Amino acid sequence: MDSKSERNRFQLWMIVHIFSSLISLLIARSGGIGVKDFVFAAMTGSFLTAPLFAWMAMDTINSKLVPNKNRYGFFLKTISWIGLIFFTLFSLLFIANSFFGIGIY
Repeated sequence: MDSKSERNRFQLWMIVHIFSSLISLLIARSGGIGVKDFVFAAMTGSFLTAPLFAWMAMDTINSKLVPNKNRYGFFLKTISWIGLIFFTLFSLLFIANSFFGIGIY
């Protein structure tokens, strides 16, 4: 992938994040959702997007936008993958517990 396509991908992600933030603020401002429900939705969003943000950070640091000397070495790549697996498993446990009542209380 060339540098221009990497830059376009970054700009697309920025636009998606800005619009999703605006939409969530509009929902909160509308008053149609109680505080408890909004906090649960925010917590759910945080837990479920953690693996995505971890992968995005890992993908970014290992992209062509970052010079080779600043990219992760073997040890940090291993730790990153372990963290990504942990976040994914934790998100699945959160879904199982919150929505299906399965897991540790």
